[in-house]
Amino acid sequence: MSTNTEGILIIAILIAIVLVSGGGIFNHTNDTNRALTERDRQERLYSYDDSNTSNPSSQTNTSPAKQIKSISKNVDKLADAVHEYIEEQNASIYKGKVTISTIRDIGTFTTQITLNTYIYDDQPINITGWKLRSTVTGNQSVIGGATHIPHLNSSRNEQPIIVFDRAKIVVSQNRSPINTSFRTNSCVGYLAQSKNFDPPLKNSCPNPSDDAPPLSNRIESDCLDYIDDLYSCEIPNKRNFPENITNSCKSYLETEINYEGCVSKHSTDLDFLKNEWRVFTNQPTLWREDREHIELIDEYGKIVDSITY
Repeated sequence: MSTNTEGILIIAILIAIVLVSGGGIFNHTNDTNRALTERDRQERLYSYDDSNTSNPSSQTNTSPAKQIKSISKNVDKLADAVHEYIEEQNASIYKGKVTISTIRDIGTFTTQITLNTYIYDDQPINITGWKLRSTVTGNQSVIGGATHIPHLNSSRNEQPIIVFDRAKIVVSQNRSPINTSFRTNSCVGYLAQSKNFDPPLKNSCPNPSDDAPPLSNRIESDCLDYIDDLYSCEIPNKRNFPENITNSCKSYLETEINYEGCVSKHSTDLDFLKNEWRVFTNQPTLWREDREHIELIDEYGKIVDSITY
């Protein structure tokens, strides 16, 4: 708890004690306070304890021990109210809209924290610059930008991560296998054929048979049969090419049925971009293996969500 918070809590408790005691703890020798009758003090006390107001006749006979217990009870209630107020003041406007759902592989280089969104008002949220921060060690990780459509042979082109409802954001501590954070798409399964992603990318790509050219002198029947037999997201291996296929067929298999070829054909599809992001921080061993508390902090420094383990 911060110094300001502790100060607010102490002041609030002192106010409660002063009110229920009639101020006598600070002016014990004051003649005016001495003039207060026992009944006056009891009435002040029970004005803060609703549990006793139903029986006025018992108020004047309350023992000092019961009075202390009542004071303690009201101070506890006030302390709880102060804590709730402080939490409300520190809460982000995005609380409930972005949550920490899971953390896995704790204490390893591949630790992943998964965030999920529940944005019912359909207003997109820019999470770029948000932080994951340990309240135990002070270690923190910044969520940077991501490439919307990654390309294997181009430089990083990271942009802000703007998420909508039901988005999934996997924040990994390790280095990106393709040197950039990225938004997933319907072709990323091809990337997993040559790169190791953890957690694995979805192995579901557009059917290459649907993209194959029609039968012709350039693409013969054996070539089309080979394409029909490929698994989803499978990159053709020239060692398994059918015998006696044309060079045109070989060229098509080698240049078109892969990640880049898939993106070229399907990047304009309405369902091409997926609602999942892979973010890589390249910051190993940030979090403790146990007794850890991690907060998700927005761009204003407010707490969006937290997880304890």
